[in-house]
This record gives sequence, structure tokens and C-alpha cells, in this order.
Amino acid sequence: MAEKAKIVQKRRIRAGHRSSATKLLNRVKENLGEGNAAVDKHWIKQSIQAMREKVDTLKGLDHQIIELIGGLEEEGVEALIEKEIEDSDEVRKELNQIVLRMEEVLSKTDSPPSLNQVSVQETPPPTAAMPNSIP
Repeated sequence: MAEKAKIVQKRRIRAGHRSSATKLLNRVKENLGEGNAAVDKHWIKQSIQAMREKVDTLKGLDHQIIELIGGLEEEGVEALIEKEIEDSDEVRKELNQIVLRMEEVLSKTDSPPSLNQVSVQETPPPTAAMPNSIP
């Protein structure tokens, strides 16, 4: 397969993964949006895992595409590589930001109550038993 055809194929695959990641990103933003106080912790954990996998997949595809472009023997290769890197960085930045936001929400739901929230009941010290009869 010619190098340009390989690049086109990898870009199509990457576009599919980016589309899937964007859909997940939008669902996360919707669920974490204003007024949605009750967010399922299990769903957040699954979403974090899925988003991390998408970032890793996209990173691999980006690297493969940049390697293929770097092998081209034509003018403007450096500019193409630079554009690919900038575009990839922008997409991963947005995905990583939402992962950090989900982790923040998750940490707030998992955090132990503060001392101000804990009510401590003081119990009186035990009293010594007094004998009933005097010898």
C-alpha cells in the first residue's frame, strides 16, 4: 500500500475514534453539568477508564500517522507534521481535561466527611460500682 493511502486509512480510523471520544465527552459533560448533583460513581469510573483508553488509542494512531507523514518525500512535510501534532495535542488536551474533572467529582463523592460534619457524642465516664453492704 502506498504511503499516502496508509495515511488516509489511519486518518479515517482516527476520525472514528475521535468521533466516539467526542460522543463520550458530550455525555460526560451533560451528566456532570449544572444541577446534576446525583452522579453515579460507577458510571464516572467507567467513563474515566473509557476516556483513558480513547486517549491511548488516539495517541498511538497519531504517532503512526506522524511517522508515515515523516516518511514522505515531498515539500511541506514539516508543516504537515506540525499541524498533525497541534491537532492531536488539542484533542488530547480536551479529553484529559474531562478526565481530570471526572476524577475531581469522584474524589468529592469518595472523600470522608470533615471534622465539622462528624458529630461526636461524649459518653460520661463509667461510675465505680458501690458495694451495697458495709462490713
